[in-house]
Amino acid sequence: MIKTHKNFSAFIFVLVQSTFATACGVAALAVVSQNTVPPFVYSDEMPLGGMSYEAAAEKLEMEYAGAGKLTSLKIDAGSGEIYEIPFSAIDAAVDGNATVKSIKEAEGIKNILNLFNAYFGRSKLMVGPAVRFNEGKLRREVAKLAQKVDVAPSDAEIRYRDGI
Repeated sequence: MIKTHKNFSAFIFVLVQSTFATACGVAALAVVSQNTVPPFVYSDEMPLGGMSYEAAAEKLEMEYAGAGKLTSLKIDAGSGEIYEIPFSAIDAAVDGNATVKSIKEAEGIKNILNLFNAYFGRSKLMVGPAVRFNEGKLRREVAKLAQKVDVAPSDAEIRYRDGI
């Protein structure tokens, strides 16, 4: 009976020690992730991993502004017609801080799983750019589009043949 008690005590000690070491490792990853973007994070094939959050935000804004990748807001009316609102008409631009903030926003157990996946999963995490715009100008442009899309109904002619 004494030998079983010693083995059980050693098992509990190793279990507690392993749990404590794992918790410390997760805490260390969380601290590192508060200052830098985890590895394998990309936005439109642009690597952001390992950069500070501020540097990643600046890089996103500069890359999207200079490359002209985002040129217009496309709206599908459902009838096959696609209407476009140029980003220059609504003062739209990529918001690097909001884009980078989306990387930080995971909460609870999901955040722990994201940390493990980011550091050990070797899979790409793709982050889409957040776009800021002038809401008043967007409303005006949408109102202009509404006038083009909103067509008054016309009366149809119905004719009967052979009494039907």
